[in-house]
Amino acid sequence: MLGATASTVRDYGAAGYLRTVQCCGRTWYPRADVAARRGADDRRHHPELTGAGCPRGSTDRVTRHHPDPPIAETAAALALAASGGRALVTSGETAEHYGVGERTAQRLLREAREQAAEV
Repeated sequence: MLGATASTVRDYGAAGYLRTVQCCGRTWYPRADVAARRGADDRRHHPELTGAGCPRGSTDRVTRHHPDPPIAETAAALALAASGGRALVTSGETAEHYGVGERTAQRLLREAREQAAEV
């Protein structure tokens, strides 16, 4: 079709370089758009000009790890309790101290124990 193979046209459409038309459950690409794309300069490395690709500031990156301060404090309290310096740390006590729910307190204790085991 117009000097481009079907796979090339589908690739251009999937990348966002061509306008698509849905008809009867099939995807069609207007002939004028294909001809314009074929005649255009190579802009694959300039998505800001074509509108294709991932938007700037995409969220598909790995998030930075921000340690939770209550986990470090709870790990220190667990270490102190293990050495006999204080009573055992309970989830109820942790929930009351940080003003969180019981399940969140259990998560803090679990992660504090995991952090202590890594060290």
